[in-house]
Amino acid sequence: MKFVITIRRLALLAVVCSVGLASVCALASTASASSLRLSSAERAVVELINQTRAQHGLLPVQVRTSLCRAARAHSREMVRRGFFSHQSHGGGSPTARMVRYGYGMRGCSSWSTGEVLAYGSGPAGSAQAIVNGWLRSPLHRALLLRPGWRDVGVGRACGTFLGIRRTAVYTVDLGRRTL
Repeated sequence: MKFVITIRRLALLAVVCSVGLASVCALASTASASSLRLSSAERAVVELINQTRAQHGLLPVQVRTSLCRAARAHSREMVRRGFFSHQSHGGGSPTARMVRYGYGMRGCSSWSTGEVLAYGSGPAGSAQAIVNGWLRSPLHRALLLRPGWRDVGVGRACGTFLGIRRTAVYTVDLGRRTL
């Protein structure tokens, strides 16, 4: 099948969203098997991102339950409502969504977030194809390889999306909180 997302579309639709700074933030717990189970595709996205980060001498990002819940909710909402945007259907920003799902600001001296989105059908919807697409886009590559990121959440939802059956929609939320 043809890859649904073009590099140009990725660059236009999934530009780095939000970078927010705050004087306080709360630490989120690392996701564990008991608190959150990633699908095989979601795990593969994290592994591929971390492999690429390692190839560039960067620290891996750690899965955070709050970011996974925010990312999953956004992917599901996009499939259910048939839209593709960093903004929630009601107009909320990615950062507001991450805060709503518990990636808060309390207790930290600085805080930042970012997000990438993609979708694909058939082989173009695999974790490998999605991450490869992001890495071919200068904007997305720069975001995924930003040295400061420490936290990640991945959400994948599947269904009929924008009239295309069996489409996978991915959201990756990234963050860093500094004490």
